[in-house]
Amino acid sequence: MGYPAVGLALGAGSAAAVIDSSSIVLDGENRTVEAIQSDTRIDFVAPLDGNPLTREWFHSAGIELAAGFGPGVQEVEVVGGEIAGAEGVLRLSGFHGTVTGVLGQTNVRPFVRIVGSSGDTVVTYGKTFSI
Repeated sequence: MGYPAVGLALGAGSAAAVIDSSSIVLDGENRTVEAIQSDTRIDFVAPLDGNPLTREWFHSAGIELAAGFGPGVQEVEVVGGEIAGAEGVLRLSGFHGTVTGVLGQTNVRPFVRIVGSSGDTVVTYGKTFSI
C-alpha cells in the first residue's frame, strides 16, 4: 500500500542535512506523514532591470514559495511530484524569483506542503528571508 506523499525531505545536501523545519500529521489510516525542509537557501541579488522597486532572488531546496509585500502575497508552486512508498525526496536548485513595484521590504518564506490522496495535509514553514 503506497501513500502518494508519505515522506518528503528537501535539500541539496547529504544525509547530514540541516533541518530548517518539519511538521507531522497522523493520516486517516494511522500512518505518520512528515514534511521536512532542509538546507534552504535564499540569495538576494541586484535586480537585472536596475529598478529600485524590483527585488530578485535565487532559491534552493524548496518545493513551494510564498513571496509578497503586505496584502499582495502570491504563492508560486516551484516543484511538485508524486511520492509513493515509505519516503521520497524532491530537490530544487537555482529557482529565480522577482517582484516589481515594491516599496519597502520584500519577504520570502519557503514552505513544504504534502497532500495525500485522501486529502490529509501537512505543511511546514521555513524561516522568513527579507530584503
